[in-house]
Amino acid sequence: MAPSKTPEDIEAAAEPVDDEELPEVSYLVRMLDAANREVVSVNPEDVIATAITLMMAHDFSQLAVMTGPRDLKGTISWKSIGSRLSQRNDLKTVADAMDKASEVLDTDSLFEATRAIIGREYVFVRSSVDKKITGIVTATDVSEQFQLLSEPFLLLGRIENQIRRIIQNTFDVETLRAACNDADPDRKAAVSKVSDLTFGEYQRILENEDNWKKLNFVACRKTFCNELDKVRQLRNEIMHFHPDTVEEGDFEQLRRFSRLLSQLERLSRQSETKNIAS
Repeated sequence: MAPSKTPEDIEAAAEPVDDEELPEVSYLVRMLDAANREVVSVNPEDVIATAITLMMAHDFSQLAVMTGPRDLKGTISWKSIGSRLSQRNDLKTVADAMDKASEVLDTDSLFEATRAIIGREYVFVRSSVDKKITGIVTATDVSEQFQLLSEPFLLLGRIENQIRRIIQNTFDVETLRAACNDADPDRKAAVSKVSDLTFGEYQRILENEDNWKKLNFVACRKTFCNELDKVRQLRNEIMHFHPDTVEEGDFEQLRRFSRLLSQLERLSRQSETKNIAS
């Protein structure tokens, strides 16, 4: 669950210059959907056919072996069943094919728990409040979560690189420095390349009408800058808070703006080629 935003948070996220120190973001095991999903379980004394049928019915590879919501006795899986059968063991009850269960707390760091999850293929999640088993997290769940967490950063990185290419091919160092805050002359003097600028300063350069006229493509400055500002706000939202709160519509905003930048870059190259030829 994302942290509540205070008025100060919202005001900071609205600032166009975004080079302030960002707060540390914690990712906990309980943030995973799988950590908060009902656990299907069997009792150690159940016949083995019960476990097999449940795994087939739910398309599971493993089940919790429990005697109560807090009493995790072990785990049974296709792997544990197969390993016993390979040694010609006579399997009658779940206990005959039960392995030791691995568990983590819901308040454990997701990044620290990942090694255990990948190494053991799955772990059970225990609530730090009432000590109940609240879910089971597999390596697939972790992979999907990291993809979700990384996508907004990858999209933002691509957009920033696209904007940098547009700016660095058009404007000189003095134009770059003019976008910096006059109240920080030392930093302003240190700017020598586009990568020295913040996202808000990219925006300030492109909002300037005289600068816009120097670009090698034709597009509506106001519309472009409105779209750019939406991206800036999303960037601050992602950087200040939790990227897993980004909705699909926000992802599409980032993808759409990146596609626009790709088209404008192509038009710019075509214009440059045409100018050289003439």
